[in-house]
Amino acid sequence: MDSFDRYKDLNVRQITTNDLKRKYSVTADVLSYRRCPRLYASQSIRSFAPAQPSQRYVGSMIHQVLDRAHLQYSGRISNATANQIPNDDQIRIYFNEVDSALRAHGIRPFNPELGEYVLKLLQRFNRIEGKDLYPRVKDTEHKLQSDRGRYILHGVVDVLVSPTGSDSRDVEIWDYKGTKRPIETTGFGKKILEDYKFQMLVYSSLFKMRNGYYPSKGVIYFLGELRGQTITSRPSSAVLEVPLDDAEMNKALQSFDNTVSQIETSKDTNNWPPPSNGAETAGRETCDACDLRTSCPKERNKYHHRIPGSK
Repeated sequence: MDSFDRYKDLNVRQITTNDLKRKYSVTADVLSYRRCPRLYASQSIRSFAPAQPSQRYVGSMIHQVLDRAHLQYSGRISNATANQIPNDDQIRIYFNEVDSALRAHGIRPFNPELGEYVLKLLQRFNRIEGKDLYPRVKDTEHKLQSDRGRYILHGVVDVLVSPTGSDSRDVEIWDYKGTKRPIETTGFGKKILEDYKFQMLVYSSLFKMRNGYYPSKGVIYFLGELRGQTITSRPSSAVLEVPLDDAEMNKALQSFDNTVSQIETSKDTNNWPPPSNGAETAGRETCDACDLRTSCPKERNKYHHRIPGSK
């Protein structure tokens, strides 16, 4: 008998699998898509690496170096460093460690001056804030996640801070930004501040889902406001406090759901148009660094192909 005949009547039930739920974050997905769907598709959907990842370099450097500073003070790097505020030399060591790791992944500053600028901001932040802030830090890189039915909403809070340094449930969520504080009197500046507030409202809702209670407030710290050798104390413009309100948090979650629906529609139709008013929504800085700028239906007239070496 042919070996095949032994199995010709065998029926194997087809295994059905459910599609995995996609994860969506506030910054990497929702805010990026809102800023420019075309750029979002290039980097997040098609996984093209940006030619000038300087913005990512600054953000990653600030978050990772300050995370090391918090870990040093808590004694989680070494018991010998517990309760010790890093000095400038230690911040430089952490900076060099992170810089090497980022460069290994192709993430580097546009020029050496940018790296030195970020280092000075970090050293200044550490000197100004370390003594008061580090003893009150309850957790860093606090991961949050919620199943929203058709997708997973997730995010990472930079720092959880106790206002009093106690173990009470009174806690603030802090987020570090490497930029200067946006100017509220400009249309784009107002939009960016609204985006940052939206981020903190979503994080606060996620925090409640994970921990069972709301944080007392959200705090955004703009390290770019520490620019300048003469700054020895916190400028008032460096901190933006975000009050938390149930109605506003629910509205933020609904807005998040709506944007996810738009992203899913764009994926289904493979339609990723730039924002209707171009750089007014995306930001001129974003457009200047965009690898797709010379073919952008909205902004290409402001950018031209240039032969290397030409003016």
